Amino acid sequence: MLHGNVDEVCLTLASNPHLVNKIIHRGLAIETPLISASIAGDVAMVKELISHGADVNKESDWIIGDSPLIYACAG
Repeated sequence: MLHGNVDEVCLTLASNPHLVNKIIHRGLAIETPLISASIAGDVAMVKELISHGADVNKESDWIIGDSPLIYACAG
């Protein structure tokens, strides 16, 4: 799971780059690390995830059409 501060996430992604788009299950919600960071309004984390190749167009599987950008704007 990608969480914590940006430095920790950067180290995790350096050794496990496939985690950048890993699906996270939170109850009924299904999201990616980028969606989670967007919901939280964590700009530094969003930038770091994007720089590591996070899919900025990946929609939430919970609400079709909700992308990281939609969540960032809503937050």
